[in-house]
Amino acid sequence: MASMNWSHLETFIAIARAGSLTGAAHLLGTDQTTVGRRLNTLEADLRQKLFKRSKAGFLLTEAGERVLTDAQAVNTRLSRMIDDLADPDRGAEGIVRLFGNTWTLARLASRGLDALTARHPGLELRMSGRLPPAPLHGETTLALWFDAAARRPDIAYPLANVPYAAYCAADRTVTHDRWVMFRDDDADGPSFARVVERHIGVDRRIVLTATDASILAEAIRGGAGIGMLPTAVGDATRGIVRDDSCANPIERVLHLHLDPAIADLRRAQVVARWLLDAVEPALAATPIRADLPA
Repeated sequence: MASMNWSHLETFIAIARAGSLTGAAHLLGTDQTTVGRRLNTLEADLRQKLFKRSKAGFLLTEAGERVLTDAQAVNTRLSRMIDDLADPDRGAEGIVRLFGNTWTLARLASRGLDALTARHPGLELRMSGRLPPAPLHGETTLALWFDAAARRPDIAYPLANVPYAAYCAADRTVTHDRWVMFRDDDADGPSFARVVERHIGVDRRIVLTATDASILAEAIRGGAGIGMLPTAVGDATRGIVRDDSCANPIERVLHLHLDPAIADLRRAQVVARWLLDAVEPALAATPIRADLPA
């Protein structure tokens, strides 16, 4: 049997998680051809078929289920090795990747990162703003999403209630039939756009959609239309004001996505605690503490 290549196992985990070569390529930030080649090589090395190809996607075989369990265990052991070798006097050490909406990460980055990195000088936090699913990496990974369903093996822990309100330009007259909207049509869970549409009624024209609150805030300030924004963004943006006459405020639950296998790692706990403390001032949110991992 040929020597095992970790990138091939990582690719295998991504296919199991995404259910397709295309989805796995997106998770890994590579192309579908590379994903297919790595899978073929891994199956040849193991002399086993790891997936059944079907109309529903790539389904794990019995052998694939066993390999997935072992591959995830290897990934967890690598993370624990970093924890075990860390100097307890230096605090948490290692890389933690944090994924989420750009506006969410931008607000969090201004709240307590200086104190966090001072207490844990060996900790490196890597933020990436992009829509789910988050890319797969060997490092400890946490993600913050509103509507996305947790992907295997992650669990989505309710983190905070984040308030949204309707905003319009302060110095321009905009009719209540013109709206700008978050584009979340590909969300795995309930679509926030559809929630907003129920609040504002069907006789409204959507003139712009965007994936980030800062883009919508600028469009609202320019008079493109009215829009629902997180109040932490809307209240801090000059040139726009709340307009509660056209839509009632809404709360969204922000979830922390985390693999239970790494939830007890010191660096994962440190970042999770920082997030819980930072969401209230950064996002004008009400923290939810009961369901977070210990």
